[in-house]
Amino acid sequence: MTAVIELDDDLYAMIEAQAKLREVSPSILAQQILRRQLDELQQPILPDSQRNWDEFCSKLPDLLQTHAGQYVAITKGQIVGFGGDRIALLKDMRSQYGRIHILVTKVTPQLRTRHIPYRKTVR
Repeated sequence: MTAVIELDDDLYAMIEAQAKLREVSPSILAQQILRRQLDELQQPILPDSQRNWDEFCSKLPDLLQTHAGQYVAITKGQIVGFGGDRIALLKDMRSQYGRIHILVTKVTPQLRTRHIPYRKTVR
């Protein structure tokens, strides 16, 4: 199936120049760019807290070698700081980034678990 997509002249000139550098045709380059962008759009959008936690878990082996025992701050899926004191690091990150979701957790091989108590009424 062939479809026609209209592009303005400057956009086509940019695609043509990049295609020449990569030694492919402009249509192949355009398809590659569109595929890449559409694949990114299909990725699930994670809430900031989940994205930060996933980043921490994926970087944990490296962090254990370089920053074991310290606290790490992660926001928007990026590591943004380290420190020896959790509260001081959090205050520093809040002053730099404002009131956005920031994960501050200790770099240890044993992940911290939280127990949430609840009451159950038996009748």
